[in-house]
Order: sequence, then structure tokens, then C-alpha cells
Amino acid sequence: MGTFTIWVYNPRILTTLANIKRNFRTDDNYAVAQSAVIIILGMQTLRVAFPISIWYRSSSAFLLLPILVVSFLTPVVLLTLNIKRASIVIIAGLAITRMLEVLVRNASIDLNLSLIGSALFSLSLPILLRIRSSRGTNLKPGSWAGGVIIGLAIDTAIRGLFWTNSLGSSHRLIAILLQVSLSVLALTLLRKNPTLDEGEPLDRSWSSAMLLVIFGPFLLLQILFLQNQGYVSEVLDIGLPVAFIIISIGNLAAILGLYVGRLRPQTPSSIGALAAITLTASIVLLAQTGTFLPICIVLVQFIFGWWLSRISVAGKTSNIKYHIRTSSVLGLGQFLFVLILLLSFGKLIFRVALPNNSVMSVLALIMGSAVYLAHKISTNANIAPSKDTSLILVMLVVFMTAPIHWAFQTSAGSIDVTPTLPVSVMTYNIHSAVSNFRGQDLESIAQVIESGGADIVAIQEISRGWLMSGGIDIVAWLGDWLEMEAVFSGTANKLWGVAILSKYPIVESGSGSLPKLDSFIPRGFIWAKVDIGTQQPLFIINTHLHHISDEQDVRLAQVPILLALWDNAATTILLGDMNAKPGTVEMGMIANTGFIDSWAEAGVGDEYTLPAHDATVRVDWIWHTKDLISLETKVLSTTASDHLPVVAIIIQAEQ
Repeated sequence: MGTFTIWVYNPRILTTLANIKRNFRTDDNYAVAQSAVIIILGMQTLRVAFPISIWYRSSSAFLLLPILVVSFLTPVVLLTLNIKRASIVIIAGLAITRMLEVLVRNASIDLNLSLIGSALFSLSLPILLRIRSSRGTNLKPGSWAGGVIIGLAIDTAIRGLFWTNSLGSSHRLIAILLQVSLSVLALTLLRKNPTLDEGEPLDRSWSSAMLLVIFGPFLLLQILFLQNQGYVSEVLDIGLPVAFIIISIGNLAAILGLYVGRLRPQTPSSIGALAAITLTASIVLLAQTGTFLPICIVLVQFIFGWWLSRISVAGKTSNIKYHIRTSSVLGLGQFLFVLILLLSFGKLIFRVALPNNSVMSVLALIMGSAVYLAHKISTNANIAPSKDTSLILVMLVVFMTAPIHWAFQTSAGSIDVTPTLPVSVMTYNIHSAVSNFRGQDLESIAQVIESGGADIVAIQEISRGWLMSGGIDIVAWLGDWLEMEAVFSGTANKLWGVAILSKYPIVESGSGSLPKLDSFIPRGFIWAKVDIGTQQPLFIINTHLHHISDEQDVRLAQVPILLALWDNAATTILLGDMNAKPGTVEMGMIANTGFIDSWAEAGVGDEYTLPAHDATVRVDWIWHTKDLISLETKVLSTTASDHLPVVAIIIQAEQ
């Protein structure tokens, strides 16, 4: 007890505690909290806007361009209202749209709310970057920068605890309450939080404002790579909890970069050049590397934190009010955000897309140059060093959610199930879990699979952290929910393709690509050998053939690849979205090899599988070899996707 008392009353300990208490100043807390909440709500909104725009109504994707550049209109909003009222209208609007999106389950309403929310998030960025105390004297410069990093980390922590699922697409009460609580917190902070003084100069000089042009691409890289647990898990072939820890270490590196930048505001130009070169190389490697991905994440995040410390104080403010310069540059940054996405992934909407490597290389050069300029300009500013460690302590608390997640989450496929016949096999194109009626809804997809009683599921249009599918690792999420082992293969890109989920042990698996000729979306297949308790494992081949009905020549080139993979193996099921109707040449090629159409053998009810709300064509198939028998094949009625699932109950034929 005496030793403890001496330790507690040690002058150095008391001084440290006093410094920590002083660093947690009220105004700074409000500024950091407000910035963090804006980032959390904004990132959530963007992850809803992209999938609902692409998958529900693809023409709406074009609306993202003007909506994400509406920050150009911020000066008009500020001129019409005033800085305080504008802050209330914009930030409260963002909070309310997020709350409504969680409470309302309707695709059309989700689309409109997400587009409105995206516009409000863009409008909020110029305000976020100038948040300071209404008293003006008790707030460190650039407190918003710490809030941005903390907000990104908390957003990732929330998603990690829900296996990357969006709060808006979850039916769980805790997810709904958490989303509502975030919105209420944003509204509460508006009442107490520091806002811009209406009488002081609001805008930056042009040299300072131009440093913000990469803020949009900065957010894009966070969504695509740096906060993307599915991407890290897929590229490194590791579990989702481990990927969560790697990303959390990256976030800790970002806050350390911010601390170093504030601790040593004056650094030689060689440091800025080194940071710019390292950032450029690391960003290029983010989209390509495997083994060195964790190092790239840590380096990029540290430099981004250091960059935020530069731009938060770089340059002088001007006498121009209403954020004309800041808004214009941030609008350009948001335009780059969407443009880069469309150039990278536009082949799902257009027939032309630039190679991802080229896009990332150009982006890396732009961001590296901006980091160097930020260092050069901020070096000339008269900035006092800061030893504030409070944000590091906050980040350490957020970081602890990663090992907690690892400790409490059970791994997919851990349930011990005895393989037995008959086996229920399903093929299901889940359309990235986007319903034409309810928006993105993973839980409805999982419930459909459960209601169908499937032991093995072949899934098409499934992703692992792809932004166009909401950034959700759907493979890991479904595996956890259904307690199934999962294998995945990216076909159109690393993160979007086909998967096989099984209650029974998968003893071997592999994948491959299919010829695309002049088509614009790469296609492929995944196969797995599943132990079903028979003498040899069940050979499952899942594929998704070319989707344009008039371009039959592409499918005719793809089918022979699948048949060569099969190679007359016994106990085989070939299934998936064939995008071909009965009687077509390509389906005839499969039938002529001896495969049996399970529907023709034992179909019950209607055979049509597309579109889900009023099916008129059959394009989803389950074929099996002659040593197997389908006892019953049926199409399930549901609107959870744009396709209907097909389920077949399979047994072995008597020898």
C-alpha cells in the first residue's frame, strides 16, 4: 500500500496526469468529437449511396458526380444563412438522413436519402475543416484533423464488430440503436459544439486551399484500402479479425503521424521529399502488393497523419468570407473521388474502363506532390510545437476493439456437422444483397438461404469489401451468420465474383477465369471438393457466365472451359447463373456431355428465376452427373435479390 501511495504521489506522475487533463480541454473535445461524428456519418452515407445507385438503379450512379461536388455551393448556403445556421442545417440534415435510412426499409427511399446525405456530407466538409471554438482562444489549431482520424478509426471499429456490415442494412436492434445514437450525438454536439465565429475571416489563401484538393482522394483511399477489412483479408489470405488488427495498427500510425507533425512543425525540405516519395510508392503498391500490404498501410497512414498536421495549419487565412476558395478546392477533390471510382470500376456501367494500375499511379503522383507542397508551405508558418498526447490515448482505446473482436468472434465453419446424404444444394445470384424493394439487406439473403435448407450454396455477384457493394465483406459475413465454411474467387476484380459456402468440410478448392472475348466484364468460376460422407467428395463447380443474351459467342467460348475442368469426374454438380435459357446451344453443350438438368429431372412449381418480382425466364441452373439423382428441385419465392434461388436435394444413384 505504501509503495502504491509513493507511486501515485510521485511528482513526475502527477505532472503527467495534469498534462493529460489539461490536454483534454473542453473546446478541443467538442471540435474533435464533431469532426469525428461528421466523418463517421459521411463514410456510412457514401457506403450506402454507391451500392444502391449501382445495383438498384444504375442510371443513378451519374447523380453521384453533381451531388459529391455540391461543396462548390457552400458559399451560397453560407451567404443565404450564416455560418452558424448553415452548420446546423447541414450537419443536422446529415444526421437525420442517416437515422431515417436505418429506420426505413425501402430501396427508393434509401436511394434518395443516400444521395441527399452524400450532398450534405460534401457541404459539411468546408465547415468541418474550419471548426473551432466560439470563444476562439481555447482551441488548438487544426483540431478537426485529429477528429478526422479518430472518426475513421471508430467507423472501422463499428464495422469490425458487425463483420463489416453496414448499420443501415442490419436488422439487429443494437445496430439500429447505435446508428440512432450517433445521429443524436451529432445533434447534441451542434448545440454545445464550437462553431465558426461569424465575424472572423473564414477562408484560406489560395496556396493553403489548394492543399485540400486531395482530401477527396484521401477519403477514397481510406474506403478502398486503408479501412477495408475485406480487401486486407482477401489479399493476405487471413481471417477478418486479423485484418481488423492490421487496419487498427494503421489507424494508430495515422494518429502518431499527426502527433509527430505537431511535435516538430519545422522540418527540413528533405523530410517532405522523402514523405512524398514514400507515399507515392506505397499508394501504388496498395492495389498490387500482397506480402508487404501491412507495411504499406502503416506507412501511408503515418504520412497521411503527418500531412493532416501540415494542412490543418498551413498557410494564412484570407479576408474572403464564405469559404469560396476552400469550397472550390474541396469540390474538386470530391469530383476526383467519384471520377477515379468511375474510371476504375466503370466497366459495370460503361463498356470502357482504364486499367486500375494506371489510375492508381496517377493518383499516387497527385497525392505525393500535394504532401510535398503541404510540407513546404507549412514550414514557413510560425507554428509552436505541441506535445499533446490525448488523441493517442483515445486511439489506443479505439484500438482495443480489434483484439476484443478477435477474442469474441467465432470463426466461420467452426460448427462440427456430420456429413450425410441427401445433400441440399443451392445456386443464388444475390446481386450484392441489394433488393429492388428493401435496398441492401444481407440478413434477408441469409434468411432465404436458411429457409431453403441449403447445405452447400453457390453464390454469384458476391464481394469482399468492394465499395460498389457497400464495402461489406459479404463472404465473411454470410459465413459467420450461416456458420458455414466459405471459399471465394474474384472474377471481375479481386473483390467481386463467386463463392461456395458449405456446412460440410471443404477438403480442396480452386478457381479460374473464363474467356471474355470482346465483352467488358471478366468472368470466372470457383470449384470445391466437399466431404459429404461418400467414398469420394462432391465436386462443386460454381460459375457466372456472360450476361448479355445476344452475345452468345462469349458463353459458347466459356462453357468448354468448365467442361474441361470437369473432365468427366464422377459425383459432380455444375451450377450457377448461366445467363442462358433452356434450348440454347450453350446449355445443349452441357447436356450433350451427360450432365443431367436437375429441374427437368425433378422440378416442382415454376422454373423461372429472373426477374425476382415477376420471373419470366430461367437462367439459373443446377446440373449433376449421372451417378447422382435429384429428388426435388424448386425455385424459392423471394425479392431479397433480383434473381430467385434454385435448390436441389441430391442423393447418390444406386450402383
